[in-house]
This record gives sequence, C-alpha cells and structure tokens, in this order.
Amino acid sequence: MPYPKTAIVEEEGLDRGLFQQRRKWKLNRLQQPPPNSMRFPVNELRSKRESHINSYLVLEEETMADILTEDLLVEILTRLPVKSLLRFRCVCKSWNSLITNSSFIKAHVRHHHHHHQQREGEGEGEQNSNTNPLLIVRNYSLTDRKERYSLCLDNETMDEIMEFHLPFSAKNHFFRLVGCIHGLVCLTDDIGKRADAVFLWNPVLGRSLTLPVPEPQISARDCQAGAQVYGFGCGRLTSEYKVVRVLYPGPDEKSDGSPCPPLPISVEIFRLSKGFFWEELELELQSESKSESESESDGHLPLLDGRQAYVNGVVHWLASSSSKNSMIVGFDVDAEVFREMKLPTALRCSRGGLDRILACWRGMLSAFEVQYPGDFCLWVMGQYGVDQSWTRRFVVESFGVPRRIRSLRKNGEVVVVDKGHLLLTYDPKTTQITDSGIQVNYAFHMKPYTESLVLLDSGLCMQVHGQTTGSVGSCRIASAL
Repeated sequence: MPYPKTAIVEEEGLDRGLFQQRRKWKLNRLQQPPPNSMRFPVNELRSKRESHINSYLVLEEETMADILTEDLLVEILTRLPVKSLLRFRCVCKSWNSLITNSSFIKAHVRHHHHHHQQREGEGEGEQNSNTNPLLIVRNYSLTDRKERYSLCLDNETMDEIMEFHLPFSAKNHFFRLVGCIHGLVCLTDDIGKRADAVFLWNPVLGRSLTLPVPEPQISARDCQAGAQVYGFGCGRLTSEYKVVRVLYPGPDEKSDGSPCPPLPISVEIFRLSKGFFWEELELELQSESKSESESESDGHLPLLDGRQAYVNGVVHWLASSSSKNSMIVGFDVDAEVFREMKLPTALRCSRGGLDRILACWRGMLSAFEVQYPGDFCLWVMGQYGVDQSWTRRFVVESFGVPRRIRSLRKNGEVVVVDKGHLLLTYDPKTTQITDSGIQVNYAFHMKPYTESLVLLDSGLCMQVHGQTTGSVGSCRIASAL
C-alpha cells in the first residue's frame, strides 16, 4: 500500500512547497526532447542488425559448404529414405539438382539394395515397423470391378502403410504384374484380351511411364494362347532397366485357306536409359551345358511360361523343350542373351498333376514342386549357374487340403492360399502354418518392394499445372509430384 504524500514529505524533512517544486522540475525535464547525442538511433541500429544477420548467414552458408563436400553430402543422403529426400529437394537448388541426378539415384538404389541383401543374409533378428521390409499388394474388388494397390509391411498382419493411386486403367479386369525391381513396377494389360499396353510405374513417387506400342502389333487372331511373354529386369553392371518381349506368332492362312509357313519368333527390347522405342533383338539361346547332347533345346527358344523370377541380374522363365522336358530359360539383362539352364532332375520330366513355379528365395534361384492337391517342396540353387548345386530345402504336406502358392516373404516364409481364400504362411524353421486371418480373392498378388527414386529424372518431364507430364517420341510420362 503506497504511502500518502504527507508522509513522504515528513520523512524527507522537506516542506510541501519545495517538494512540489522539485517534482515539477523533474516532469519538465522528462518532457523535453533529449539532445542529439542521447537520441536512440532506431533506424541505424535496425540497419546494423540486418547487416550483421545477413553477414552471419553468408558466413554460415560458406562454412556449411566447406564442411559438407559433395562426396560427403552424397554419402549422407544415399542413406536416407525416399520420403525424406523428396522433402530435401526444397532445401536449395543444388540439393534438388543432386537428388534428381541419375548417378545419385543409382547410388541410392545400390546402397539400399546392398542393405537389404545383408539383412536377408543375416536372416534372424528382432524387427520393428522401421526395419520391416515392404510389400506391394494388389487386390481386386469384385463389387466395383477395380484393382487396388497398396504398400504394406512384410509382417504377420501385413499392416497397410499407404494406398496407391493407379494412374492408368486396364482394358481387362486387372494388369499382369510382370516384375517389381528397385521400386519400379512393370505392368502389362494382357490378361484375357490381347493388348499391347506396357507401363513402368514408381508408386511411391507417383510417376509412371507408358511405353510405346511395340512392333509388330498383334491381335487375338494372330497369336495363340501364351504366345506373348514379357520380362522385366535390371542389369547388375549397367544398372539399366529393360523390358523384353518375346512374340510367338500363331498360324495364319492364305486367301485360299491353305496354311502359311510359320513366322519366326521375334524378340524386342525396351531400354529405359537409351531411348523411347522398342528395338528388335537378335535371338540367341546359349546353353550352360558343355556338350550339345546334354542340352534340352535344339537351339530354338521354347515357349516360355509368363511367370518370371528375377535373380542375379537375370530374368528366368520355365519352358518346355522339344522333347517335352522342362527347363529354365534365363535372359541376361546386361549381355542381352538367352541362356538355357537345368532344373533339378526330379522336376525335368513332365508328370500328371505336377506344377512348377520359379521364385527367388533369400536371393537364390528356387523352384517349387507342387503336387496335387497342394503338397509342395522347395528346391534351391545354392551356387548360381551350377546345376549340381540344386538341393531340396523343405517339404510341406497339405493333408488333402488344396493350397496355392502366392508369394515368398523376405524372411523365407511361404505365403499360400487355401480353398477358403484365406492367406496362410508357412515357416520353414518351425514347420508351422499360421492363419493370417486375411481374406483374398483370385486376383490377389504380392511382391517384395523397395522404395527408390527411379523415374525421378528432371530431364524426362515438364511441369504443367502442378502435375508432371511429358512426352519424348512416342513415350508418355506422367507424375503426381
């Protein structure tokens, strides 16, 4: 509580008149403007402050540039996930130029591919949501007749991370998922009605590439069932993505109804980095066998199964030779040649009720031997290219319950579907079958997925109204970035 003025005056021993005089003198002094030497230089101080801040920022930028050399920056950024790199493109022009550079994209792919291979080799270990590998999953809705793609964790419950928007539509019910390599998905619209549409799609980036129509064009009357086979792979040495197309022409008739001589098998290849066109490839089938008598083929490319397995930079298909024996045909993506490889002896001869499926199990070429109604065993080529290294890893009995193999998980488990369309997983370590509780239909498909920056090449696209679209030659590029 403040003291009254009389109390203050009495304490100071001053009379009231002197106190009021001194108070008036102080008020007058405060109301007078200060001399020039005492004025507060607001504008001058603000200018000096801004100049100091700017010089500090320039100094800081120069210091960071000296510390983070380009090699060190690349070493750091290649270890980051795709989502972070997409954000870091906004930091500055130099970072955007670096991240969209094709050399950086290849370095990023190599680092993460090597990282995943190391994890596959280590096998065991606790995994969480940050270390779990990923899956791209396709489902087909029977109600609205639409296919749906999503990114899921490769765990027991297949937790969904995001749903992808498919930037194109199929003339048939759904696309054929030819392959998925380094985050790039190859889709063809050839299930059911014959169509020549081929797409390369990076779902995480939202970028897609519509490949030009290959020549010669075919129609349903010009080909027989299974007469068009696609393969998709990436070279181990060149890191070049390629799509190969094998066309088996069907029988044709002359105007008088007599059969025409059969047309030769044609092979076309699309190279992503070399141009936006298909190029005819000379057909050459090499044999891994030392003697021609051991070769299953007669030098001609046999009819290939449409299901591929990409291992060791080679696209593999099952094939039937002229002697009706089964074998493997591999397409070396770097050398661009076909090679004949042998199956295990137990899988070479055709038997009733026997099916064979090629796959990649823990980075090794493998083959499933499926016997009706659902028994299957897995054969693995321990040393790639050595026929004698085929070994049988495990056998799974169905006990009369029909099951169909759908996919392989990164941890080596086998995903199958029972007659009730429920997803089951078989663990070869514990020999236990686990019911995931997930209901699927006949169109369900899943493949291991690794995020990448492939197709994030600023030289390929042009910016239009917030969406990236472009065309070079007869190739069309689209993006939602």
